[in-house]
Amino acid sequence: MEVNSAINMYLSLIEEINDRMFYLGCICERIYSDSDTIITKMDVENCCLQIRIVLESIAMGTLVVNKDLFEEVSDKVRKMYHAKYILRDVERLNPNFLPRPIVPELSLMEDGSYGMATVTEGVLTKELFEKIYDKCGAMLHATNPFSSSKDYLHYFDEIPLWAEYIFNTLKNHIVVFPGGGDAFTVHINGPLEKAACVVLKAAT
Repeated sequence: MEVNSAINMYLSLIEEINDRMFYLGCICERIYSDSDTIITKMDVENCCLQIRIVLESIAMGTLVVNKDLFEEVSDKVRKMYHAKYILRDVERLNPNFLPRPIVPELSLMEDGSYGMATVTEGVLTKELFEKIYDKCGAMLHATNPFSSSKDYLHYFDEIPLWAEYIFNTLKNHIVVFPGGGDAFTVHINGPLEKAACVVLKAAT
């Protein structure tokens, strides 16, 4: 696939993720804005489903450059329950699969050149990705009546924080497709908005 086609497909995927994050935010806002609103198990499970789909899309996003590769990994993801196995397969195909969140403005670097500083606080790491994915997955299966009950209120307290990590990672990030070459900065400004990108030459 040509690079232009790949980046356009990637931007479409980011926009779909952004739509899901907006929907997730609407659920949270509806419940948190009214103290009389009952938090149902289905609300929490729906939020966890959206986050899990978003994380899968993030993990596989850079593989859109190769249709066969993407479909192969998609088939495997459907059969996997733990994030570490998904990420292991994706990372084997593209070590730079995880979006690298950046400060969009140019900064003066230590060597005197100008570049985009990486954001390290309040964003997704591989370890955090695995934790959130697996915790959400635990919500998407029928409860074993012989095990301890699920703490839905604890989950709902965590969900807005998880959503913040995801949005902070994606709103301004660098993406690199398998095989290296040019990298791209990708930007999402707000809910239901189009994603934009800029080519970065000589990516490392």
